[in-house]
Amino acid sequence: MPRVMVIGGLTLDTIKTQEREEGRVGGGAYYCSITAARLGAKVELRTAVGPDMPRPYLREIESEGVTIVAQRSPSCIGFVNELMGDGRRVQQVVSIGGPPITVDADAVSEFDAVQVTPVLGEVDPAMANVSLPSAAGVEAQGFVRERMAGNLMMKRWEDRDRWTAGKLLLHLSDEEILYSCDRNLNGVLTPNGPAVVALTRSAEGSFVLTRDGAYFMPSLSIDVVDDVGCGDVYAMTMLLSLLSGKDPIGSAVTATAAATLTAEGRGLEKLHPDGDFREKERMVREKFEEFGLESSS
Repeated sequence: MPRVMVIGGLTLDTIKTQEREEGRVGGGAYYCSITAARLGAKVELRTAVGPDMPRPYLREIESEGVTIVAQRSPSCIGFVNELMGDGRRVQQVVSIGGPPITVDADAVSEFDAVQVTPVLGEVDPAMANVSLPSAAGVEAQGFVRERMAGNLMMKRWEDRDRWTAGKLLLHLSDEEILYSCDRNLNGVLTPNGPAVVALTRSAEGSFVLTRDGAYFMPSLSIDVVDDVGCGDVYAMTMLLSLLSGKDPIGSAVTATAAATLTAEGRGLEKLHPDGDFREKERMVREKFEEFGLESSS
């Protein structure tokens, strides 16, 4: 059983669609920690929690076997996510939370893998200098967002190289490319950079880049119920797959299956390592063999 530390802020999210409006806990830390636990890891979540965080939300995470180590904060990070009929998501920041989350090097050293998954720049920049396990993943999302209330604003990831140096996996989305690497993913694959870069593109599939080649992984055609958190699920699943010894293609197959199951339900209700998961992996593998692309350097 791998030991995994997830570092990032929990968020209070309001999800709006044409049919409904609901509040729930979210953030990459939420999706990554539960995903890792369901895939068999022993998980510790390092986060920050304000008095506005409903206790049932924390109990939900703990019920998955996740140990929560939380810093006190005057408030939680809050988002309003409006899911539009054309597939777009419009986001507003209603609360930025409190002091940066930090973890000392001794605590990190006890883990086999670490996933750094901020949503709004809430992880202490000094953490970039902490020596992490060789199986470490970083998600670009929270590094390319301005830490301010109002309409969600993007910014350039100025210290990207410090955060990604020597990491196993860097995950980013289509929206984050311009702010992370000027649309040139190959520029991230420096000798000291991440070993693997995963670019997820929602229903358009994903690209996986390594120093040995690039791969396109098609997605399955499904009826999307809720795609919030799918990128986090993909990233965490891929990191654990790489840690287990799978190659990048096999890891992307498993990650795509996990993200697909997530999108087919609300929250993480369908994400379980059962027969449905294995069937989705089989379907993704078949689609890759038929429609995927592989380019070796």
